[in-house]
Amino acid sequence: MLRGMDGGDATRSADSNRSRASGGGEDLKQFTERVPVTLNDAGDAAGWVSKEIVDRLWLEADGELVSQLWVVDVTVRAWGGELRSAGVAGVGTPEPHRMKGYASRLMAACERLAAARGYAVCTLFGIPDFYHRFGFATICPEYEIRVSLDALAAGGRAGSLEDLQPSDWEPITRLCNGAYAGLDGSVVRREGAWRGARQGSDWFKKPQALVSRDAHGQPAGYAVVDTELTGDCLAVSEAAARDDAAGRALAGGLAEMARSRGATGLLACLPSDKGLGPLLTRCGGASVVTRPDNAGYMACIVDLDAVLGTCTPALVERSAACHLPLPETLRVRTDIGDGRIALGGQAPPVELSIDRLGLIQLLFGYKSFNELRDSGNARTHRTSDEVLAALFPRIDGYCFWPDRY
Repeated sequence: MLRGMDGGDATRSADSNRSRASGGGEDLKQFTERVPVTLNDAGDAAGWVSKEIVDRLWLEADGELVSQLWVVDVTVRAWGGELRSAGVAGVGTPEPHRMKGYASRLMAACERLAAARGYAVCTLFGIPDFYHRFGFATICPEYEIRVSLDALAAGGRAGSLEDLQPSDWEPITRLCNGAYAGLDGSVVRREGAWRGARQGSDWFKKPQALVSRDAHGQPAGYAVVDTELTGDCLAVSEAAARDDAAGRALAGGLAEMARSRGATGLLACLPSDKGLGPLLTRCGGASVVTRPDNAGYMACIVDLDAVLGTCTPALVERSAACHLPLPETLRVRTDIGDGRIALGGQAPPVELSIDRLGLIQLLFGYKSFNELRDSGNARTHRTSDEVLAALFPRIDGYCFWPDRY
């Protein structure tokens, strides 16, 4: 299922809720508890960096654990604003208890908990063809940039790289937040809370966080690399720099490190338009974008009004630039209720009919309005498709691997 904490490093709090559920003659009980997160010897917050408290939900049948999941409180960027998300992690059912609907019960309980706690969305990183049945849809693609070490080294003088120190956490937090400010789906890091990378370029890849410094000893660039090569490449799961000169120095330093480890190239899991991505593409890096279907980075709408309210300013700005006769209001009809977006135009209100899976993809730009219309997942009333196509183009976001839960 999903990667996440197995519970070994967590201690039970007094805030534990138990409820009984019916199930096939079994004594089936559902539990919810708030779990304090502790730091292990490596400084990793027991599986989820920067989280003081997580929620654990689990089911017991006749006193035996049959399924569990965790809920991590994260904030993700969306449309120039922020959304509070219930990050679903560690979903798992022991082999003897699968195919009995236990995970489905917990996913439903998770959505109820998210609504009660005031989350706008739930997000997760899911296996294929499972979570869409609970209202989750893919919202971001995956990226890879491959670049030769010679091309990187030609970009300028290589900067020296050092292991990230605790004193670097806050300046690196500010640097990363600035670099990714407009990247939908990325996690907002809180100063004083972020404590380094959780993983490398995949769930099982160990990270090494590196920093390059300016003449005053302050962090000028930052990268997370895997401790082991991927094929013949040094894998980079995240990288950003203060400016172009710092980026060239960082890239040169990564090229030297890759050579010292016997690599012949760099494999960066980065979008080509954020962080170090633009520099790598200028150096001849070949960018590959993969667009999962019913898998990968997925989201589910919990609070329709909160989601539409957060996206409204961005849509108003987008509508002002499209030079089309805009409606005063866009009414959104979904399978989880109706909402409205005040666009401020002069034309009469119009309607968009769409299910919540299509709506979250539309809002995050994973699928354009034209794509969803052509697939039969979106219908409009009293307006031209041209207006909706201008409001909802494809705009890809991303969540870096070290932030995944």
